[in-house]
Amino acid sequence: MDKKFSIVIFGTGSIGRRHYEIAQNLENCNSYIFSKKVSRNLELKTLGYNIYKFDKKCNLGIIATEANNHIKDIKKFFKYAEKWIIEKPIYSIYEDHSQDSKDLIFDKNIFIGYNKRFELGIYKLFNFIKDKKIKNAHFKCFSNLEKWRDEPVSESISLDFKKGGGVLNELSHEIDLANYFIGSIKEIIGKTKQRKYKNSLVEDTAFLTLIHDNGIESKVDISFGCKSDLRKSILFFDDKKLVYNHINGQLICTLAKSNKLIFKKFFQEQRNKSFERQIKSLIFENYDFAQPCSVKDGLLYIQMLEKFQWK
Repeated sequence: MDKKFSIVIFGTGSIGRRHYEIAQNLENCNSYIFSKKVSRNLELKTLGYNIYKFDKKCNLGIIATEANNHIKDIKKFFKYAEKWIIEKPIYSIYEDHSQDSKDLIFDKNIFIGYNKRFELGIYKLFNFIKDKKIKNAHFKCFSNLEKWRDEPVSESISLDFKKGGGVLNELSHEIDLANYFIGSIKEIIGKTKQRKYKNSLVEDTAFLTLIHDNGIESKVDISFGCKSDLRKSILFFDDKKLVYNHINGQLICTLAKSNKLIFKKFFQEQRNKSFERQIKSLIFENYDFAQPCSVKDGLLYIQMLEKFQWK
């Protein structure tokens, strides 16, 4: 591979740093990371990061700033890259960017960072069911917010209304997986609640039903107010059931009625691999793994979820 590539990341939080570390390890790739906060710059320089005001045009740009700044930042930095990944969600459901985002819908060079579709197990599952008709599906993600970051929970952006916190913003990967496996979503109905963090201004739990254009319904249950972690994608067919466990990479196929085991396989891998494949899909030609989420779909998720905004 002789061609040189370049990637620029805006945002130096945990996801921005993850993207930067991956980019640094890609063959023939120059990588840059930029932060608007001087204090963050000094902190990262001690870790060996190259941070400076950016003035180049790269093959790929990544917006990994806070959700409420995503629209503003992509408009500000758009000239610095040919293609873009905006970390999910494209904007906070608590911020009104609907007018600003309209110009982005038709840009085929902007994608949303729903990296779960780039997991090896999801790739195997997707190809296994290509010629099979899904009857319905259930996507679950139950998580413990206290295990996410080193900072105290009271300081977490996940509980910060103004910075795009709340379960619908943080755990919208499951909505993207429903769209990826089943097809376009026509409507989302359901309810949200405060299961654990009742003194915050955001919801931590949601139970949703997604109605797809093809008439299939799927369920999405998400919460970051749980004691332990669970993340599964469950697909139902007339005669079989497939269950993929995102945490340990286990894929199980059973008979739908008797639950008799047909096969069990494991596709466990490091978390960074899905982020890496997502990047490769946009900078390497003929990289056939999965298609990244379009900005049009990413905006659609947010617009549908706005009706569940915590009051």
